[in-house]
Amino acid sequence: MRFNLLFWIILACGFLGGVFLGVRWQARQPQDIRPEFRSLARLVVTWDQGAKDGGQAVSADFYGTCIETLESAEMKRRALERVRILNRDLKEQDVDIRAARKPGSGIISVLATGDEAKYTRVFLDALLDEYLSSLQSVREARQGRVLQVSLEEVVALQKSMEEAVVGRARARAAVPAAEGPAELERLTARLIKLRDERDDLRAQSRKSAAAEPELRTTQALKAVEQEISSQEEHAKRLGTALQELQGFEELRTAVVKRYETKLAEVEALQKQFALETGPVAIQERATAASMTLFSPTLPVFAGGFFGGALGGVAGLIAACIASWRPSKTAPLES
Repeated sequence: MRFNLLFWIILACGFLGGVFLGVRWQARQPQDIRPEFRSLARLVVTWDQGAKDGGQAVSADFYGTCIETLESAEMKRRALERVRILNRDLKEQDVDIRAARKPGSGIISVLATGDEAKYTRVFLDALLDEYLSSLQSVREARQGRVLQVSLEEVVALQKSMEEAVVGRARARAAVPAAEGPAELERLTARLIKLRDERDDLRAQSRKSAAAEPELRTTQALKAVEQEISSQEEHAKRLGTALQELQGFEELRTAVVKRYETKLAEVEALQKQFALETGPVAIQERATAASMTLFSPTLPVFAGGFFGGALGGVAGLIAACIASWRPSKTAPLES
């Protein structure tokens, strides 16, 4: 009976002492009771939704990249600069950003946690704007590279077209205004007639005396041969000029056609890029920040309870040790 009473006294004292010590220890700990404000926004990956209609599908890595970028220090720095410029009256605060994808959807939730309601909401909106601005910069850089290549081709074709126009003008200047394809045809017909006449004169010359051909036939033959030579040179020069002119005409026509086709392609690209949307859009902007307050009562109570339990166990062990007596054995009868 005495052992049981002592056991319960020591156990109760140990438990109460443990509770007291636990509460005192928790009460001495600094308790941060500052309120926290949380603001939530949502982004939607538009490319993933467009994949159902034949658009561009998005891999899981893209979502990971989005979340990593949203939570990055660089994005927070850019958002901070934006808030400084657009909201000079707001005092700078530290805001924590967490992003997560809703399972099975193209929605990314972005949670901002800060010490001041308005600043938290404004900071989250600034972060979304800076993120979309960075995506737009990447998209415009890609579009710019595509347009740059096409525009360089347009400039090269324009230069070729100008060269063809200059060459055509030079070739046209080499052809007298009164001459042209008709004149070349006339010269050709004239040469045929002169060659026939030369052949006749040569035949007459052979029929004359072998030693002394007629002087008139010889002079006529010489004159015809001189005229043939002159006409051939004229026809050759005119034919070369007309051939060169025709070549520049054909070149200009081909280059102009290619130039107009490429220019139309550039205009179509510009229209396409103007209508092209980014891969991510804002589904819901930052909500009004809601306050979350943590009370120190629960941690103090929990600390006291567990501290008391620990003290009770310690008291139990101490009671067992204090009340333990070695058993006496009866002497053996001889």
